[in-house]
Amino acid sequence: MHHWTQNRSQFTHFSQLSLFTIDELNATHPSIPQSRAKQRCITRATAPTKLELCLRALLDNGERGIWALASSVSAYGETCLPTTMSQLIRWTELPIQKNPHPHRHRHGGRTTFTRYALPHREAAECAIEHLNALRMARGAVPLTVNQSRALERQFARMC
Repeated sequence: MHHWTQNRSQFTHFSQLSLFTIDELNATHPSIPQSRAKQRCITRATAPTKLELCLRALLDNGERGIWALASSVSAYGETCLPTTMSQLIRWTELPIQKNPHPHRHRHGGRTTFTRYALPHREAAECAIEHLNALRMARGAVPLTVNQSRALERQFARMC
């Protein structure tokens, strides 16, 4: 549980003893509307959004990515991955790869799902920035540098 206090447009997070102003928050994460940032930074952390969970699943699975039948349902209960991915791509403009993933259904026939993945480390770095913006918008602390680096190492550098 995280506690935030407000002191003249500065916010202090007690678990990390970090100070930042709303202007600093907006400079590093311009996608968060200012009024929403103010509102969220002084409340307790709320549950993660679908977009945050989807970004985290993409990062956790590395270049393997996620696909509707196995990854997303078991990871965070996603039931409409194509819609969530479409929203995520429009919001972040990340270069998410879409590849067909063959599957044999229970009656023996073949079908395909779309596998979504971040193509390289630079895309993963951008995804982490968006993930941290979503985390801070709901009152959670951003990923640490070590957590971010561990996620980034799963991806190859862009050629």
